[in-house]
Amino acid sequence: MSEITKGRGADLILDCVGGDYWQKNLASLAMDGRWVLYGTMGGGEVNGPILSGLLRKRGQLLATTLRSRSNEEKAELVAAFTEKALPLFESGVFKPVVDSVYPFDQVVEAHRKMETNANKGKIVLRISQA
Repeated sequence: MSEITKGRGADLILDCVGGDYWQKNLASLAMDGRWVLYGTMGGGEVNGPILSGLLRKRGQLLATTLRSRSNEEKAELVAAFTEKALPLFESGVFKPVVDSVYPFDQVVEAHRKMETNANKGKIVLRISQA
């Protein structure tokens, strides 16, 4: 992350992993950065000086999830994303990072790659139309 941001760090981290990724996230967080935790695929336990690290960087940690929201709230969030974020993908302002594309019959290989954290970006499965 340091080379990408020229040592500044990331202003915003979207974290669906949690667990022991907190160290990498904190190291990557810019001064006054925001860290949004929206999943715990890597576990919910954290051990270490995470709070002092956040204080040192004046970082903000926001935890959120869709699971505990009503269907109405979920629909509002989807509508807001559709209105505000999708156009940014369409215009090229937001660019998804795609690591690799696998045909659907290689789903096991794609999953193995993901399990070993060998990817930098999304792993896409291509589903052919019959």
